Amino acid sequence: MKKKVKDFNSQKYNEVLAESFKNRSEAKELHQALQQFKDCKTVDEIDKFLTDKTGFVNVQMSAAAMDLENEYNTVIKHLGKIDLNIYEADYTKLTAAYIDNLREQYTIYWSDADAKIIDKVNKSLKTINEMNIKAGFGFNNLNQLVFNEKHWNVWNQLNRPKN
Repeated sequence: MKKKVKDFNSQKYNEVLAESFKNRSEAKELHQALQQFKDCKTVDEIDKFLTDKTGFVNVQMSAAAMDLENEYNTVIKHLGKIDLNIYEADYTKLTAAYIDNLREQYTIYWSDADAKIIDKVNKSLKTINEMNIKAGFGFNNLNQLVFNEKHWNVWNQLNRPKN
């Protein structure tokens, strides 16, 4: 059975989507900066890479000595804050999987039991509406939907085509 949507927070979804899309240039910049630090995935690995290469204890000095200061600062600024996996390879679009997961994150579904009741009620209403009954329905004192034959008869008599 297909899940029935109860609510979708489109405002929050659109905010997160726009923010993610807006960060695509920073993501590309981060990707390019990481390329300079062979197989390093974390800041600690990059720090070790730089200090091992130069022998300097100061990481900023190591980055400057290797002419990688801009790249290092880019990594420090964005690594852990921007997820590169949500962008396509050229960083111009978000991946379809990310968009689907984001949509799912902001969607609330009816329970299966509630969805079955809603489907059953809608099926019954469709059957009633196909009868084209314009009057006669109302609620009784128990708040139950009832059909009042007398009201329906009066409505029919008043709305018969004139010959």
